[in-house]
Amino acid sequence: MLRRFRRFINRRRNVSPLYCSSPDENYHMIHMQLLQFIEKSVGDHVYLVGEELIEATGPDVFPHTFQIRITVNTDQGLPLHFNLFVKILIADQCDLAQRERAYMRLDVLINLKKEIQMYSEVIPKIAKFQKLRMINTDCRVSNLFEKCFGTRISIEPRLPKLPDYSSAILLSNPHEKYTFQACETEGSRNNGFTYDTTILILRDMAYFHAGTLAMRLKKKALFLRTIVPILNLEVKEYEQAPPVEMLFKELISYGLRDLQLSDDQRVAIRDSLQLSRLYNRFVREETDQTWYALSYSRYSMSYIMTKQTWEDATNPSKLIDLHRVGFDHCCKDLANFIFTSVRPESFNGQWSFSNLLHEYLYEFLRTLRSHRVPMGQYTWDNFRAEFHAVGAKMLADIFMNIRTSFCRNYKGNEDPILSNEYRKRIAAALNTMTIFQWIKVFDSNSANGSPDSDLIVFD
Repeated sequence: MLRRFRRFINRRRNVSPLYCSSPDENYHMIHMQLLQFIEKSVGDHVYLVGEELIEATGPDVFPHTFQIRITVNTDQGLPLHFNLFVKILIADQCDLAQRERAYMRLDVLINLKKEIQMYSEVIPKIAKFQKLRMINTDCRVSNLFEKCFGTRISIEPRLPKLPDYSSAILLSNPHEKYTFQACETEGSRNNGFTYDTTILILRDMAYFHAGTLAMRLKKKALFLRTIVPILNLEVKEYEQAPPVEMLFKELISYGLRDLQLSDDQRVAIRDSLQLSRLYNRFVREETDQTWYALSYSRYSMSYIMTKQTWEDATNPSKLIDLHRVGFDHCCKDLANFIFTSVRPESFNGQWSFSNLLHEYLYEFLRTLRSHRVPMGQYTWDNFRAEFHAVGAKMLADIFMNIRTSFCRNYKGNEDPILSNEYRKRIAAALNTMTIFQWIKVFDSNSANGSPDSDLIVFD
């Protein structure tokens, strides 16, 4: 009898207390003990009262995600309501074929493991570091991420150091207050963030960079031992980058179709693309990490969630898909964000672009001071020099990211279908890059052939 009771208890621990199935959608989850996450968060035993599935990905999408509202009662009869975002490796864990397909994707397993460790280890360590230094709550790194109710990762001997099928992340649902559809105006989809929203996002980015840079400097041993290995956890992407000639032809064919370019201008663009590609291919990792901190490889409007209303506007943005977080130069995030995600009229021109840099650096330096970081190396002149040096090496990456952001689909011949905003943004980017001399255009009629620093080529 006792043995039978133990088997029953063990079986109950492997069955989800949440079950959702309707005639319209046959949705179910096994082994997802969501109530255990919630009990740990509230510190009390809870009873499920009701649940409502809001949205879920298809069963063949790995990892599987869904949004769900649940209502529970505590032992004291207190009703609690939760709007949750759940990410789990496999939706139906009884489906062996589905499980097999998931385990064939090494990138899925590694990315999920990294994201779980970001929520369970990296963010709590940074939060503790800033709390002990009494950093203003509005300026903390943790504001950029949704509240995590819990994570689970089980390591099986047959898959050493990889998550098993029940691994999961449970978050407060960011889709309740935030959206990716924050920049649709004038009939143009995703034409970029307005100036006011851009400033708020730049402040968040500065908190993200400066707060983690301060931890790297103040707690170097802890940072290198416990955080950097998680940041470096990734699967090498083998997608081949397009040759420079192909990228150059695409810019001319699609991005600059309506502009009359001289031969000098064409040569300058092609040479600048080639130099940036050669740098990334042959130059080794820099040893000077003065401006290195946590970074987000896709800091752009496609991956930034902003508030639907202006309530609590001090924290307007959230980052998800934390497997994209890495350790890199702050200016890479900054350059990528401005060129891909800010409306062109807000950065097209030296004054407007420099104003965005000043807004970012002001919050960056203020955050470093609040952490009592020595400020000797962190000046406007040094920052501006770093930004231009990094930006000139990113030309090819910036143009590829712009294409990715504004490509709606592909034609049968694999030519991209690009929005009208693409050409407008490419022209503004090239105009700004020429002003900054990231692209050096030589006047063939000049006696000395020197670049004209005041030349604005693209109108």
